[in-house]
Amino acid sequence: MTSDMGDAFREHRKFDKKRRADNRSNAYERCKNNPRWRIHSDTHFATNLLGDLLDYWPGRQHWKWRGKNYYGDVFGFIKNREPVIEEQLNLPIR
Repeated sequence: MTSDMGDAFREHRKFDKKRRADNRSNAYERCKNNPRWRIHSDTHFATNLLGDLLDYWPGRQHWKWRGKNYYGDVFGFIKNREPVIEEQLNLPIR
């Protein structure tokens, strides 16, 4: 029975590793040509949102803004807080 559980955990680790790599590559493709984003490394991006620093770690889809930790879709989060930024800069955030 323990080998079955071990196999399950190993499969989950492989899945999680691939998911994180996919998240990083998707985020890099979305941010590399957008001047609002600073890419510090392949695992850490940053931008300013409403005058405050937003740190983003795309592997786990985790970001920190105004002292709080968030998880999920950072691009949707930004879009909901700055709806006019796309019109002002004429840059797609999506």
